[in-house]
Amino acid sequence: MAAKYACLALFLAALSASSVVDARTLSDIELIAPPPAFCKGLDCPKYKVLNTTATYEIREYKPSTWITTNVLGWSIMMARAVGLKKLNNYTDGANASGLPINETLPTTIGIKATPGPFGERVYTISKFAPLAYEGAPPAPIDPQVTITQLPAFKAYVNATAGFKMDEFSIAAMAARLVQDVQLNEGVVLGGDYTFAAYDNFTITATLRHNEVWIIAPATQTDAIESQ
Repeated sequence: MAAKYACLALFLAALSASSVVDARTLSDIELIAPPPAFCKGLDCPKYKVLNTTATYEIREYKPSTWITTNVLGWSIMMARAVGLKKLNNYTDGANASGLPINETLPTTIGIKATPGPFGERVYTISKFAPLAYEGAPPAPIDPQVTITQLPAFKAYVNATAGFKMDEFSIAAMAARLVQDVQLNEGVVLGGDYTFAAYDNFTITATLRHNEVWIIAPATQTDAIESQ
């Protein structure tokens, strides 16, 4: 009889422990889950995948912090070169701490759909801020570099593992994403999009991972800049 009670007690204890695990929220589990392999062990923005199709994912991103600069230009590549120089100066020590900032992924380029009267666009070049700063990285010294707090958002994302991206291939990815989302879900996306480079600015010619993000209309919000 004592042995039966002992077995029953062990069973109830195991059931209780199992219930605790099952009761964890999805967000709790996400904190335990490792980052995607394409982050290469570096800090990158946290998200969960809401749905996956043959050509894109729907993701929900957590609030995040970015080091950002805006560049007025006529091409993605030109704006990228100018913007990255400013951001690299910041991460090399041109900040209030005077210390280098750890590398992260991705580097993003926000691209406005509608150009100005002479064909120019404002490109927003950003680097993800290391998680260790908990949303408060050192203030930039360059007044054209800002710390941007991005609220949580939902995005449609397609990715490529092909060759190095250029102006036309990035635009083609965005156009294809807009078309696929409208075809599959009847959702008409705006023309603004973000190119997220995980490999594009390295010397690797192939086996890259780069993405285009388009924020879902219901979650479009303004970023908050702080110094």
